[in-house]
Amino acid sequence: MKVARNSIIGYSYQKLVAFYILALMDVEREILGIEIEADVEHKFDDLVIVNKDGTKTYCQMKDFKAIQISDITVSEGIAKIKSSPHSMADTGNIIFVKQIDIECKSEILGLPSYLIDNVYIISLSREEIREKVERLYEIDLPRMTLIESFFEKRFDERELVINLHDLPVLQIYSNQLVDPTIEVREFHIDKEKALFIEGKPGIGKSHLVNNIKVNGEKIIYRFWISNQDYDYQNRLLYDNFISDLIKGIFEKLVKKDIYEIISKLRINNITLILDGLDHVENYNPYELEKYIQFINSMEADGAKVIILSRPLKYTVNWEIYKLQNWNFDQTCHFLNEQYHLFDYTVCKEIYRITQGYPILVRFTADSYKINKTLPDLPQLDTINEYYDVITKKYSNKETLGLFLSSNSYFMMSELKILLGHFSIFIKQIIDEHPYLFEIKLNRISLLHDSLNTYLRLSLSGNTNVEQIIDEIKNKVYESIISGEKQFISRYLYFSFDENEKLGIIRKYADINFFENWFKGTIDIEAVQEFYTQLRFTLKNIVPNELTINNYYDISLIINILARDHITNLKEFLHIYIKSLIFNGYTEEDITSTGYLFGMLYFVKEGNYVSLEIVEANNHYDTSDFYLNIIDELESEDRYFDVFKNSFDFNKAQMLLHQSSELQFKDLIEKIFVALYINEIPKESEFELWRNKIHDYIDHKEDITTFVKRVFSDYGHREFFALSVMQSVKYQLKTLGLLEEENELLNLSLEEFIIHFKEEDSFQLISYIKDYLRLNLFLKKYIDVNSIYRLFTSYYARKDYTVNNIWKPLIVFQRKGYLKIKKSVGIIKEFQSKSEKGIRDILNDYVDNLNNQDFSYFIQEIYPKNEDLNLNIFQLAPEKINMLNSELVEREFFESLRIHSYSKSFEYYKLKNLLYSKYSKEVLCLLEKHQYKVLVQNGTFDIEDFKEYKGVFQITGKIDFDEKNHAVSNYEKGYLTQQDIQFIINENLSPIEIASLPDGFHDAFSELELYQHFNQEILLTNVHSILHAAICSKIYSIGMPSNLFEMLGNVPIFLDELDIASENFDEIFSSFSKFIEISGV
Repeated sequence: MKVARNSIIGYSYQKLVAFYILALMDVEREILGIEIEADVEHKFDDLVIVNKDGTKTYCQMKDFKAIQISDITVSEGIAKIKSSPHSMADTGNIIFVKQIDIECKSEILGLPSYLIDNVYIISLSREEIREKVERLYEIDLPRMTLIESFFEKRFDERELVINLHDLPVLQIYSNQLVDPTIEVREFHIDKEKALFIEGKPGIGKSHLVNNIKVNGEKIIYRFWISNQDYDYQNRLLYDNFISDLIKGIFEKLVKKDIYEIISKLRINNITLILDGLDHVENYNPYELEKYIQFINSMEADGAKVIILSRPLKYTVNWEIYKLQNWNFDQTCHFLNEQYHLFDYTVCKEIYRITQGYPILVRFTADSYKINKTLPDLPQLDTINEYYDVITKKYSNKETLGLFLSSNSYFMMSELKILLGHFSIFIKQIIDEHPYLFEIKLNRISLLHDSLNTYLRLSLSGNTNVEQIIDEIKNKVYESIISGEKQFISRYLYFSFDENEKLGIIRKYADINFFENWFKGTIDIEAVQEFYTQLRFTLKNIVPNELTINNYYDISLIINILARDHITNLKEFLHIYIKSLIFNGYTEEDITSTGYLFGMLYFVKEGNYVSLEIVEANNHYDTSDFYLNIIDELESEDRYFDVFKNSFDFNKAQMLLHQSSELQFKDLIEKIFVALYINEIPKESEFELWRNKIHDYIDHKEDITTFVKRVFSDYGHREFFALSVMQSVKYQLKTLGLLEEENELLNLSLEEFIIHFKEEDSFQLISYIKDYLRLNLFLKKYIDVNSIYRLFTSYYARKDYTVNNIWKPLIVFQRKGYLKIKKSVGIIKEFQSKSEKGIRDILNDYVDNLNNQDFSYFIQEIYPKNEDLNLNIFQLAPEKINMLNSELVEREFFESLRIHSYSKSFEYYKLKNLLYSKYSKEVLCLLEKHQYKVLVQNGTFDIEDFKEYKGVFQITGKIDFDEKNHAVSNYEKGYLTQQDIQFIINENLSPIEIASLPDGFHDAFSELELYQHFNQEILLTNVHSILHAAICSKIYSIGMPSNLFEMLGNVPIFLDELDIASENFDEIFSSFSKFIEISGV
């Protein structure tokens, strides 16, 4: 899951505190529920917390940056805050303020507090909340983004009662094996010391794990479950192992040290079972020592741990139990249960061949099941003997070296491409021994790691195999370098040399190439996976091997691909995949491993496991996954049933009297649609409705008055009348009616997307889903590959890719590439496509215009564009001074109207206006209409406004003293403007600075950090600086930093370095292409 910029800092203070309490509930699991804006009989109603013991805590949040403790008094059930009375609950009251100087001698919710009677006062600033939230999610930072999205959704839907059980489930790595486990032998263990169950490959260690009986509970951690496992690499990492243990043992997200973990295991009599430690030794040997030390610490502390592994090269001192083959009875039991083989002779022969070696029993039984006869095999002692025997008859065993060339899957069709005519040998092996392979649709990989080990050992040093691997790698390289998409999602799994990697990066770090190459893309996830892998390999490239434009382009492309339009949209994905199949696409065209392949597998074979794993890895709740997905897709499958089934108008009539306003709106839309399609009995009370809908649709008559009366007759507002008619008309189009004016029927998909270009991405996706559904229903072939336009379009919610777009616009204007009108148009279009308007970017742009350009904007552009999202009072005072009085007066009276209920303004909203030439007139109006300006003492000099002191309400004094932190930002893995002196003192190089993100996980975001360097040093290192920024990581979780700020900061940085004009031609061309690809 992608980690986005932490946007909670934009919340109101009340909402921010509520999110923090929600995060506490999620991480610590000590709170049972919260209610925001609660309905209680007192004034501590901003937030109610339901504690684990059933008691409740009531909260008030005050948006004061600072007040004095003397401003808060408590007496006789009333808390007075700055003289404002608030009735309290009998027990458990909290007041949150941004800053207050208090001597904390009590604690609540884990926060230091000052207690007055039964009121806890907590000083908690926005920055402190942000830091605390990030610390809370230290072991699982991606979950913070998930919980934020969950919180936003509940807020949007006004579902403000949130219980612990409502939260998305804590996700741990899957323990599900490819094959089901049959209980063959009982295994009871009650050891106080570490027990090492050592077994040869395929002896049944992983399946034994499921059958081990222990006293108390057991927790299982598997280091390997499948070569096609989504978490194949991640589950080998020690930090991920510890994180998974914490979630599994504590059922919380609170960070614990290893001693706390071990103590919890011991006290609760939990046995930890580790399956496949040899995979760490083979594929992550650098961290094996950490695991060994952890196990040794468990043993030393008396905690129970069982390790199952092949023999290790590393010497350990644990008690060893060597797992043996099954006896004859156990072998027969397995064959009876798994294969329904009851023939004594067959079972006896299988046992003779295999000697009860579990993996050989399985393979031999699989062979018998396929061929209806037992294979002619000698008695076998080892799995390698079996592999020797079955591969001996094939004249070109070396072709199996294919599976040594990559750790990922191959498609069946790729065997011929990669092996040529030699592919017949490997296909023969697969056809005759399919049980040796894991096959998902057309994807094939080795089923058991023992075969991988056998091939590595038996083919090692074989020059023919080395040649085959080189030829495979070369063919994959040629495919990728030529622009084919077949292997891109598996780029990182092939061992390309540095020159090959450089060639690939150079080609794909070009936004002009990307634009043409991306056209017709149907598998967006494959492209996203590819660029994620490209960025990973970039770190080993010598910085000067790439151009400045390469770095800028790849940052822009990565930002475009950060837009996630399909995650968790199962209805859309279901229709999209079915449309792809109908239009001739197959599993050959989906090479990614995410939602698209998961849905493809579900549609083609009904297997939902891959989709469920993707959901889990994106931190979505997968409880009752199959039932939920069937429910979600049912409405889509029945969309056109309106043509088949008669509409129950009697039931509809009854429901009209029982519906809420929104339910009523939806219901009458359904009734109108049904009335247009279906006949109804004469003299039905809906006959008039039917006539009216036909008048509206067929004769273009205005029936708004009639629809308003319907709302009014049933006791609802008339507000929705117009939208109802528009919705009914569109719904009829989605059913294939209104043929002459139906864009869903009469436009190609490309024309359709362009037609709805102005819509935000949420609406566009909905429209595209309707388009795909209808054309699929009509069995009409379409240009489904035109969907690529959706995948790169600006995303409506929390798309931070254009947050600083004002910066390059101004740079490019100054250099003559852009005119103001064009720049404003770009900003306006992005704002119109954003759910919340990215409100500040136009203000930032206008505020940074030079005076001449500002005058032109105010006189020629702003008056002609009433829908521009600009707050003129947030402009700098010198800019406000240039505004005409009529404009200022009009905007200010509108502000007075908006604030007429509270009769107050926060100081920061009027600060610039009050320091402009209009200050006196504004203060006069505020005084005349009895408005107050709420201001913290210390943020301004009251003497500046001494004639109007009564207008200002002083709310306290801000403490500007910086807090001393034991750990510096640098040690935490980020740098901000506050660290400039530290940077100078520590003599950090510009490359070191660029390698660290800021506190919001953004790379290259604060150019002030470079201003003390000589320009020549920056010019000399410019390639290395950009390289370091793109390769930077979020220290706490090892994930790549966000590159959102590079859109604007790279052009500014280059401009300040006075980079040659031809470079800027390319930079501007790339920027323009980014805008175009984003759908603007």
